[in-house]
Amino acid sequence: MVRNHRNQCFVAIYLLSSASLGLAAQRNDLARRPVTVSDSIRMTMLADPVYVDGGPALHLAECSPDGKKFVVVLRKGNLDNNTNEFSLILWNTKDISHETKPEVLLNMASSSNREAIAGVKWLQDNETVSFLGSILVNSDSSTSFNLRTRDLRKLTNHRTSLLSYSISDDGHDWAYLAEPPDEDIWNENNPQARPHSLP
Repeated sequence: MVRNHRNQCFVAIYLLSSASLGLAAQRNDLARRPVTVSDSIRMTMLADPVYVDGGPALHLAECSPDGKKFVVVLRKGNLDNNTNEFSLILWNTKDISHETKPEVLLNMASSSNREAIAGVKWLQDNETVSFLGSILVNSDSSTSFNLRTRDLRKLTNHRTSLLSYSISDDGHDWAYLAEPPDEDIWNENNPQARPHSLP
């Protein structure tokens, strides 16, 4: 039964992506003015880094373990605030064919080029997602969000930004890889510091 739901989830994602491409083409036909740099920055797009860099959308969505729901991360630039805005969007698999509007679960912003929502993973309870989150600061932490209770929880508190993470299916155990801390080049204990006196 779970495999059947997972298959339905993948079919729903395919239908959604096909419909999105058709809508984009229709909008392009209706456009009567040249596209500006401002337009491209404000354009809502998939947050998949490969897609943002001009590649194919390889990581379009994440299906829940039971296959009944899936989430998509979207991004757009906000020129007024000088931030990148990210949204976590939820679809119910069974509602895709009915053109039901998705639910916006979470909006987060980043003031740097870091993704405010990245590496989304479902936990086995089918109601909690984990991700690397950056809230208007240049530091990412492992974060979880419960769809039922709307509880947003920071799981890690590392002094540098996380590069990647892994979490157990029940959410009780996790591991992460973080950036090394900045080191003072004038610190004599720093083996990479080689200060030289000017002649």
